[in-house]
Amino acid sequence: MRNLFVGIFSYLIILASTANGQDLVKISQNNMPQARIQVTHEAVSPSWQLVWDEAREMVKENELDGAVALYRELLRDRQGLIEARWELALVLMRLNKKSQVILELEHVVEARPHDIQALFILAELLSCSGQCDKAAVIYKNLVIEFSLQRENFHVARNELLNIPEELTLVKVLESLARCLESQKKFNESITYLQKALAIEPDRKDLEFDLACGLLHLKRAKSSLAHFQKLLPQYEDDQDFLSNYAKALLAVGDRDKAIKIFERFVALSSDNTMEDHTDNLTWGVNELVSLYLMDGDVRSAINVLEDLRHDHPEVLDKQLLATSGRLYFASRNYLKALETFSVFLREEPDNKMGLLFMARTYERLQLFAPAIAIYEELLLVEPNPGITMHLIELLLETENFDQAGLLVTEDMHSALENDIKGRELLLKVYLGNEDREGVERLLDRESDFFKDDDILASYVSLATSIGYMSARMRFCLYNDALFALAGQVEERRDLLQAGVKLLLGLGQHDMANRVLRHCWSEGRSPWSIDMLIDSYLDENMWEEAVVLLERALSIYPSSARLKLKQVYLLLDTGETEVAGEVLFSICAGDNWKWGEEKRLLCEGYALGLTGRYEEALDLYVKIIQQAPNHLEAHRGRWINFSAYGLGQEADAEALGLEIITGIGCS
Repeated sequence: MRNLFVGIFSYLIILASTANGQDLVKISQNNMPQARIQVTHEAVSPSWQLVWDEAREMVKENELDGAVALYRELLRDRQGLIEARWELALVLMRLNKKSQVILELEHVVEARPHDIQALFILAELLSCSGQCDKAAVIYKNLVIEFSLQRENFHVARNELLNIPEELTLVKVLESLARCLESQKKFNESITYLQKALAIEPDRKDLEFDLACGLLHLKRAKSSLAHFQKLLPQYEDDQDFLSNYAKALLAVGDRDKAIKIFERFVALSSDNTMEDHTDNLTWGVNELVSLYLMDGDVRSAINVLEDLRHDHPEVLDKQLLATSGRLYFASRNYLKALETFSVFLREEPDNKMGLLFMARTYERLQLFAPAIAIYEELLLVEPNPGITMHLIELLLETENFDQAGLLVTEDMHSALENDIKGRELLLKVYLGNEDREGVERLLDRESDFFKDDDILASYVSLATSIGYMSARMRFCLYNDALFALAGQVEERRDLLQAGVKLLLGLGQHDMANRVLRHCWSEGRSPWSIDMLIDSYLDENMWEEAVVLLERALSIYPSSARLKLKQVYLLLDTGETEVAGEVLFSICAGDNWKWGEEKRLLCEGYALGLTGRYEEALDLYVKIIQQAPNHLEAHRGRWINFSAYGLGQEADAEALGLEIITGIGCS
């Protein structure tokens, strides 16, 4: 009996050792499906072995789903069959069920912690599934395993495993480096790449990865040495060229970067595959930016025009906008209009596109479409800056009413608190002849009062409509006239009109002050001439004589002042002296204005002395040259009346009234 129990126990030990021995057998994948236990009369296999054999047979017949079911049935009761679990993992890999493969392999490596093959496959699967933290731990364990074994691990090629025949330490280091790179752990990644290159220094792909890692760490100078070394092997590789160009830009070598980008764009342009269009677009954008940094607008335009000709489908909205801006900058406004028209068809409400379109029309002096686009822009999004520019454009085109409509009540307070805004309001008020609005903005202390053009515009406006309003601010008007007196000759007509307005409104004192200021500022003969006339109108004879003598001391040969002197002498009865002065004018001035004034003065003198016929002859002579000469007609009327020719005097008076609208008394 004892021998019987010993025999049974020995059989069980042999059976157990057979089962456990399966865990240690490395089964080639080509041979694995044929591995079966033959049932003979001499040896009867246990039932679980039959299930295992059936699973392997189904793998051989490519009935993978059924094989998986049998493997799971087998492992449910015998979880310790690690080799069966390993085979299940391989079948699941063929079914692309990575998550399940990972679970099975985790059990395998738990039982076989030094199985390099299983560890590597598990690490690769974890890395591909985004579990790089777990993968990195396994890769690092593999590095230790290789260091302990001090030899490469050979794996027989098979259909189930997509791994090299020889699993080397370099392969593990490379996979670890890329896993760490995906986690943006570039420092660690570079360390393992350097270790791999130390073992296999001729691996160009590893050196390329190292160069890119250094670039990611902003160690561009260190990466350049590797890029330059690799250039001959990778001169047609777009990925390499893009990274090399980035390194060159990082160190500030724009010239070389431009050459590399030109090569990159040429390769991308030749490659018409759909997945390369993004590369082409990116490369063109970068190259255009580099050209513009160097101020080479022409080259930038050429690149975009080539792209538009060869690959119009790649010319996205951003590149279209860039093209339009470049045409605008190079003053090719017609091309700019064409480009922005295409751009706006794709994106009608693009503010940048509309703004450049409007500016382009402005440069072409096509203000109507420019104004229309600015109005459209304001509909897309109200913008104070665009509103102000539109108002300025409307003012420039003298569309004052529309400009005034844009200046809403809400805008007034904002504009009045800003110097540019006040200037804009001032132009609107001036354009709309809103004198009260202008006067509200003008102030003796404001900056506008130092602007002669603004003052001139105000004086011109106030002068043209001032006689219509009794509420005119004479103080401001007078200050403006005084301020313009420093430009007495440049603003002569305006100042004369302003003084005449003051005289017409009865502001004689202020008119005289302005004239005296003009005289003191510029010694202008016309101002002293008007001032003398003003004194004479007010019967200030002595003051007029003093002014005239002072003016003649400065301008002794002035025909105008001499004529004024002649009239004064005639009015005071000094006819002989007046004749001498008049004769000196004739001797010294031989021009049309002087001749006309001399004849008028002579006629006046003849009339005063009762020589009416001679005076009338002179007036006729003037009227023959200028039929509507008012002073000559007035002289004839006075002489007809004095000569007793009442009918002729009445006829002349009627003619004067028709011409001037004012009756003669």
